Amino acid sequence: MQKVTVGKGPKKGIQKIITNRSMDSPKTTVTLSISARNLADKDTFSVSDPMAVVYLGDGKNFVKLGTTEQIENDLNPSFKKTFTAEYYFEQQQYIKVELYDIDGDEKDLSGQDFLGFATVNLASIVSAPGCTVQEKLLDKNLTPMAGKNKRLASLVIIHAEETSLNSEHVKFTLKGVKFPKMDFFGTCDPFIQILKLPAANNPNALLTEPTKLYESEVIKDTYTPVFKPFTLPVVSICNGDYDRPFLLRAFDWDGKEDFEYIGEAQTTLRELSTASREGKQSRLVLKHIKVDGKFNWIRDQKN
Repeated sequence: MQKVTVGKGPKKGIQKIITNRSMDSPKTTVTLSISARNLADKDTFSVSDPMAVVYLGDGKNFVKLGTTEQIENDLNPSFKKTFTAEYYFEQQQYIKVELYDIDGDEKDLSGQDFLGFATVNLASIVSAPGCTVQEKLLDKNLTPMAGKNKRLASLVIIHAEETSLNSEHVKFTLKGVKFPKMDFFGTCDPFIQILKLPAANNPNALLTEPTKLYESEVIKDTYTPVFKPFTLPVVSICNGDYDRPFLLRAFDWDGKEDFEYIGEAQTTLRELSTASREGKQSRLVLKHIKVDGKFNWIRDQKN
């Protein structure tokens, strides 16, 4: 496996990579999402619990961008955590992804089962159809890793999306209307989530789970919950594309991590902004319930 070299400390490694770039080099910011298919099964009584570690570098020296969440019992994970990188058009940059089966302390990777790695030129990701590439995962001897299906190689899929410079934020003020009775001895204890959908040009969009951006507080024992206002960046919701759909989901809380699905609605900021300009409330129908909302645009908010 290629050695990750960052000098004597992360700052030195970062500096070595940055100083090779001209300050005048054209660049853009991209957001990277990671998924994998047909990973090896390293667990005896279940399947692997994968986590990815992502690096950026010049091919020899790499700095760690971060790690994804661990997904339990999944050989075909689509990770929710994304990574931001500066893409310099005239420079050779590489993304390296390492995958591990995590058992116990994820901070100590030396004791985890290695599921393979891949190194990909960032330019090849950005210029690929749908800005998506898939690469075979290699073992430490640079041999393709066999997955659960021994006839097929393990794959990592990397999708890049140019990050919008949109600095607007949206303030959500939401209340529920006629929520259903969900509890046998009570009424309903609802909460809501806002989720980002994958980009339409992502070839794995149908296989990728929406990314949770926000989860409200639980409002107990009510059919007409009034949720606390909250603010989200436009970039996080739709990457500045006002016609890109996002989701609002409602659940009934049953204690601790137990909850029941109530319904969901798909909408766009374009639809919400039209109603806002007309001075109207937006009503989203979630299965058999409705959520009324006011949406205010806040420009150049940094916090």
